[in-house]
Amino acid sequence: MTRILNEYTAGVRYFDVFVSGGATPLSMVSAGAADDFQPYMILPEVTELKNWWGGHIWEDNISTKRYVYAFQCYTSETLWFNATQVEPREIRSFDDLLNPKWKGRIAFLDPRNAGSGQNTWSFLWKVKGEEYLAKLVQQDLLISQNQRQIAEALTKES
Repeated sequence: MTRILNEYTAGVRYFDVFVSGGATPLSMVSAGAADDFQPYMILPEVTELKNWWGGHIWEDNISTKRYVYAFQCYTSETLWFNATQVEPREIRSFDDLLNPKWKGRIAFLDPRNAGSGQNTWSFLWKVKGEEYLAKLVQQDLLISQNQRQIAEALTKES
């Protein structure tokens, strides 16, 4: 994205389409380096909402223009746990994650990288506050960007 923005600022337009996670293209939109994407969707199998499960999903809502199209209806899992060690119905709110019995039994997709971990961490910071996040980390929260590492770590008996 940095290269695209630098070239855009210099008047160079080499890229037609940019595919990435949700936060990155929104930064491009705010910098003015994105076009309304809807006019590029021309085939009937693309333009007709009935052909898409859930219709068209846009990650931005800027007037009548649409810049960031979500072509997947799925986001990476952010919070992880082993269902043989953690009873899913016992976790009904984010506050439930602070219960000492879940210490060392939950993982979080790394919020220091762009993606769902960062988005969820930012949401929790805004809604629950910094004190909540400090308590969550004290739960021996495994934080990693490597989903395989998370899965393997959580399958070990504690």
